[in-house]
Amino acid sequence: MTAPRPVRGVDRARPVRGVDSGHRRGRAQPESGQVTLFMLGFCLVLLTALAGVAAASSVYVTRRSLSSVADGAAVAAADAVRESDILGGAAPEDRRLDGSAAEAAAGAAIDQSGAPGSLAEFAWSARLDDAGRAAVVTASAVADVPLMTSLFGRGVRVTVSARATGRA
Repeated sequence: MTAPRPVRGVDRARPVRGVDSGHRRGRAQPESGQVTLFMLGFCLVLLTALAGVAAASSVYVTRRSLSSVADGAAVAAADAVRESDILGGAAPEDRRLDGSAAEAAAGAAIDQSGAPGSLAEFAWSARLDDAGRAAVVTASAVADVPLMTSLFGRGVRVTVSARATGRA
């Protein structure tokens, strides 16, 4: 068996330039820590996206709940046609809503829905349109946005309106 012949111009004691031999422990590599920094940045972007999705979901769910409550209250208020119009035989297009009865019906529908106890800072109002033929119910509440509430102490106010026409 013969010994390997030395290659001219190559010093085996020094690593070849551009090739990492893995034996240099004393000096830091120029790329050292880049993957860690990249992963930290990626995690920050991911957590920000998740917080945004959670915030949007919270506002969406609150809006849907308010919309449901306002729709039910507006329909209940629209059933409050003036008794005199019904008994007097007024044509359906000439019938008007009773303002106080419409507000009472809307309030009863909202109480029955349980919204005042389940939605933060819930408020509502009911009114008749200018012609007196439709009930308009406006409901609002504060959506509990996960990070925003803990950082700033308040959520996002969401307001919806619903309109219903009486057809008695």
